[in-house]
Amino acid sequence: MKTIIKIIILLYIVNAHSQKVKIKKEIVSINKKEVCKLIENKKNHYKLQSLEGKEVLDFEFESNTIETLEGDKQFDFLKFKNNEQVYYSDYDLSGIKMSFSGKKTLVRYLIKKSQFLNKDGINYTKIEDFFS
Repeated sequence: MKTIIKIIILLYIVNAHSQKVKIKKEIVSINKKEVCKLIENKKNHYKLQSLEGKEVLDFEFESNTIETLEGDKQFDFLKFKNNEQVYYSDYDLSGIKMSFSGKKTLVRYLIKKSQFLNKDGINYTKIEDFFS
């Protein structure tokens, strides 16, 4: 009984410190603070904009299956576009809270792994470093 109570308290503490991500009418909120817009142009193709409507990022989620000696392996990655240049980033979801909403999972990835977003808004320095 004591272990169950300890686990419940631990889960409550972890949940209290985690960032709450909400997406409503294309506006992304982190801990009830609106930080940016995430617009889905077509399936798996997104645009990240500031709240004023200035485009910050243009990216797509892609997946390829490659035949290897061990069998078929699937690789997920994000394809970022900056003017005419194309940059790729792996889409590793280990350590990220999963959601039924693909957009929420994507936003959590942009917060935790690439650090393009944080509770204060868009992290322009991380985005500039990624594209340089």
